[in-house]
Amino acid sequence: MESSEHHQQPWADIMNLFERGGNDAVILPASSERGQETLQRLQISERSYLGSIACHSGGVMVDRGWIKLLGSGSGLIHGDLLSWNGLGDDTDISPLRGACTIAYDMAGGFFAVNGGLFEEEGHSVYYFAPDTLEWENTELAYSEFLAWLANGDLELYYRTFRWSNWQEDAASMDANQVISYFPPLWSEEGSAETSSRKAVHIEEIWNSCVYEQKE
Repeated sequence: MESSEHHQQPWADIMNLFERGGNDAVILPASSERGQETLQRLQISERSYLGSIACHSGGVMVDRGWIKLLGSGSGLIHGDLLSWNGLGDDTDISPLRGACTIAYDMAGGFFAVNGGLFEEEGHSVYYFAPDTLEWENTELAYSEFLAWLANGDLELYYRTFRWSNWQEDAASMDANQVISYFPPLWSEEGSAETSSRKAVHIEEIWNSCVYEQKE
């Protein structure tokens, strides 16, 4: 029989990772009932990193909320691992078939774990980039993705998506909002600094830009 200490090991590792990481991260609390329900519906083990996040956190706000990692649900994050993946009933999000959506960012980018949707084998995390409108393989496993959230060079990664006072805008946006750029970032004229920026509902971006790409 496993000890409770061993059972909690992935969660202890995750908390340690974010607490010691170089990037600002806030682990949001979860209700134990909701955490267990999320775990059961996803049919994953608590001993996995994804299962541990699902069970023990409402989600994680990274880099002043620029990236929102999905957990079992929080008022500071729109939706959760269930609703984004077709297992909840509280949003109008059309789930990806063959992938598990795990995070979104303020620029309207999305992260998902491959489960057969993308041609490459394995369970790498893919990123839907708003400047290309394509899913790109990060070549990171979920546990490595968490390490990147905690310690990766997010400033470099998002250098073409951010504008000079994005931190102030991030603080004033609702949990269900992301930025819509015009001209869009994927266009020749698009630029995070010079395009007009408007906060829009995240489901508008998801359903129009992302979901249609894979259907």
